[in-house]
Amino acid sequence: MHKQIKILLLLFFALILFCPKSYSQYSSCMECDPSNILTFEVDLSTAPNATWTSPSVQRNGACCGHSDCIKFVVITHPWTDQVSIEITDGANPGGQDYLINCTDTVAAGQPICSGGQDTVCILFCKPGANINQYTITVSEVVKGCPDQVASEGCSATIWATGMYVPGMQWNVIYPDASYNSYLSCLSGCDTVEVNPGPSYPPYIDVEVWGYFDGPCNANMSRDTIRVYFVEDLAVEVQPDSSYVCFGAGSTTISANVTGGVAPFSYQWSNGSTTQSIDVSTSGLYSVIVTDSNDCFPVTDTAYVKAFTSNIAAMAGPDQYACISAPWITLQGVITQASGGVWSTSGTGTF
Repeated sequence: MHKQIKILLLLFFALILFCPKSYSQYSSCMECDPSNILTFEVDLSTAPNATWTSPSVQRNGACCGHSDCIKFVVITHPWTDQVSIEITDGANPGGQDYLINCTDTVAAGQPICSGGQDTVCILFCKPGANINQYTITVSEVVKGCPDQVASEGCSATIWATGMYVPGMQWNVIYPDASYNSYLSCLSGCDTVEVNPGPSYPPYIDVEVWGYFDGPCNANMSRDTIRVYFVEDLAVEVQPDSSYVCFGAGSTTISANVTGGVAPFSYQWSNGSTTQSIDVSTSGLYSVIVTDSNDCFPVTDTAYVKAFTSNIAAMAGPDQYACISAPWITLQGVITQASGGVWSTSGTGTF
């Protein structure tokens, strides 16, 4: 999954209790002297979904012309879509609001758009000296599925969440939009089937975009999903016929796979689950192979003949040829084999 630029407008937000106040712009929030206000730098940049909880602290500072404040500088992951803050310990009266861009308020507990920025400055100001614990949560709302694999005989299903479904759009951006014919749906759907046509490329990149579904529904986001194409899964057991000589123990047959997506799983008719098996008794041996793409299984069969005794050749009893009857018939017998070849040294011995 390859997250792309989110087109978002908000620059910062502040949290207040009781009556909303007029807060400074984002830059003013960041410029407040840390020596004058308790400040936490919250680094949540390693993952788009994360939670951080402060120790129990007392508000003690001033910022943007207000007192009894605490400040949080939150560093977010590029894929983070929303940020929220809550009081998780200490006095927590109702009637709380978030203040966005100094003008718009949002009910407490409702996530706020992160604005697609790397850093968010949060202020909380409230008269009084009570001690509180604060929890900040960041989350990725818009999310495409992991990269997928498809073949001509096995389609791939791709999907995305967090967008307003009727407005969602799908488009192949690599190699180009001419491959949109591979997609079962181009608009108004959150799930798409991908079916490659003849002469397919090694992969396509499918972009999905639309408006957020939820508090950030005025903002747009995009994500890209890669779909790889492989040959259809096939298997051939080799050798397709083999023999076990008497006293030799066993022979080995193997399931040779082409196409599909490794790793593969094997299920032989004798219960084995390895790619190759050792066989010591006569019979037909079949194998069923499935790949990690969980597509249609394939199967093949081989025959093994195991000899239960040594191969023996008996030329028959000695015979005499008369001058008057120079031709005789030799009748040999072969056991444990399908035939023999006569030979002579020219001296009358066969």
